[in-house]
Amino acid sequence: MVTSGIAADITALLSSTSTRTLIVGIDKSGRILQHDRAAGEMLAEEPGSLLGVELGTIVTGSAYSNGLQGLIDAACSDREGTAVLTVRTGNGRNADAVVTVQPVRSADTRLLALVILRIAPPSEERFLDPAVMRHALLDGAFSRIGGALDIDQTAPALVNIIVPHFCNAAELLVLESLVGGDEFPGDTYEGLRLLRRLAIAHDDDDPGWDAAFPTGEILTYPSESPHTRCLDTGQPIMQDLANTSLAEDLARGMRRRPVSRLLADTSLLLLPLIARETTLGFFVCTRFKGYRRFDAYDPEIGMEFASRAAIFIDMVVGDVAGHGVRAAVTMGRLRTAIRTLARLELPPAETLQQLDELMHELGVREPHFATCVYAVFDAVSGSCEVASAGHLPPLLVSPDGSSEFLDVSPAPPLGVGSGPIQTRVFKIRDGSLLVLYTDGLVERRESDIDEGLTRLRETFGPGSASRPLEELCKATLAGVYADHQRDDIAVLVARLRRLAPDQHVTWKLAAELTSARRARMLVRRRLRRWALSELIPTAELLASELVTNAVRYAQGPIALRLVREGGLVCEVLDDSAALPRLRHAGDEDERGRGLQVVSQLAQHWGARRTLSGKVVWCELPLPHS
Repeated sequence: MVTSGIAADITALLSSTSTRTLIVGIDKSGRILQHDRAAGEMLAEEPGSLLGVELGTIVTGSAYSNGLQGLIDAACSDREGTAVLTVRTGNGRNADAVVTVQPVRSADTRLLALVILRIAPPSEERFLDPAVMRHALLDGAFSRIGGALDIDQTAPALVNIIVPHFCNAAELLVLESLVGGDEFPGDTYEGLRLLRRLAIAHDDDDPGWDAAFPTGEILTYPSESPHTRCLDTGQPIMQDLANTSLAEDLARGMRRRPVSRLLADTSLLLLPLIARETTLGFFVCTRFKGYRRFDAYDPEIGMEFASRAAIFIDMVVGDVAGHGVRAAVTMGRLRTAIRTLARLELPPAETLQQLDELMHELGVREPHFATCVYAVFDAVSGSCEVASAGHLPPLLVSPDGSSEFLDVSPAPPLGVGSGPIQTRVFKIRDGSLLVLYTDGLVERRESDIDEGLTRLRETFGPGSASRPLEELCKATLAGVYADHQRDDIAVLVARLRRLAPDQHVTWKLAAELTSARRARMLVRRRLRRWALSELIPTAELLASELVTNAVRYAQGPIALRLVREGGLVCEVLDDSAALPRLRHAGDEDERGRGLQVVSQLAQHWGARRTLSGKVVWCELPLPHS
């Protein structure tokens, strides 16, 4: 049970991507009987000293209810409980943690419950460890943004990754010529390039930031400012404003007095956004006085993030008819819908069908249509499912250099027709290239589209399958894009290959309660073989919960699959089409807590329907070397 008064605290603590998850097992008196490696490293005063310690000497104060003892009492009554408590780490520091005590049944009769502690690092330590910052900025951050291609959603999401994990305040600015379409009279003002501020974030309560740096503002910077130097050079610019007049100079140049107060004694780092060798804009990262100043390590980490942000795309390439703000708004709505539908893991044809209905609804107020191709690649089976709505066919390039345009039989564009959208499944050879593109790449006013398609196919001739993807993209665009022919061009090239046999394993299990125990044993053995022993306690618990859930509803055999690629994915397949729901179990409920455990411990989780039933899955991040 989670008390309503601590819901906000739990949300705030768990929102940090740097949060560490620790697991310990306790008896009825609260004595630690077992723990994972992370708990031993973080909680023990000396290596190997955690076993036998009273958990109450480590988990102390609470602003809510009876603290740890109340959670242990609930576990003795076979109830799960969660609270925000204070934890003393092995180095003697105190930290807030979300503590969940979950009763378990084990062959060890002494074991009462597993205690799951999720601890966020102290705020003053955020910028000290490069590995922690790199993990927060890069590992899984972009997957949480998902397929958000609406700039109004993507920009705030990006700055809210940088803040609080890399700096105290951040702005995202891009050239006005990129977002203003044809509706702004020029790209410069008094010889200075116009920029638009797309988003700002800060971790203090000072309203002056939003007033001095308003979102949506179109502005220029003085010619000698770090901002202009970043645009001119395309290089990260580091500037320490302590003991200088630069903050006052910036305020004077921007004609905005509060800027001087906000930037006084701060440390700045500007990170350029570069795509196709063009500077699109930059991030302005600010660290306040009292925090570590930016130094030589930070531009490297920051540019890794900025480089990914500049080319952030997914497996959806679309084209909306028209230009300017109205077409951009329509594309934003479509991309937001695609992101939502992608999270539902619907088949490509069903996804496009839902988008078509949305376009018809939008067309009631203002007619628009769009084309879209949607592809899903299964890295285990090597199959690729593709559906198209009025879009040009994807190009598939085999490892031997042969190529073909996939026969997808496109339906009418989204918002135009009313017929069914069909899907095709293709078997993909390892190392093949899948090329998705918009019509601006192959269409020219003075020539037939077949010439453009032929030119594209010739670009991906013999030997192309082994060339670097960035080099192939440049070759594809060479000589195509010109000022007199300014249709939108987007190209996505993906090299597809199945996972190696030792990266995945599948087991068949009977629809019996004893299968949960067998699942734990199978997971334990496989993770030891993969040298992932650190994940065993959490992965065992997650697999057990998913298998138990499947056993309750499946009529026939179930399957358990582990996949190791980027993260550790645990999938359970059964023949029931009913998708699970995350619900909050009451004090007297005997069921309903399994998915709560999965949602708290897993980095991601979800469910999708298959032809024969469903798959419920979860993912854990791999430990860092």
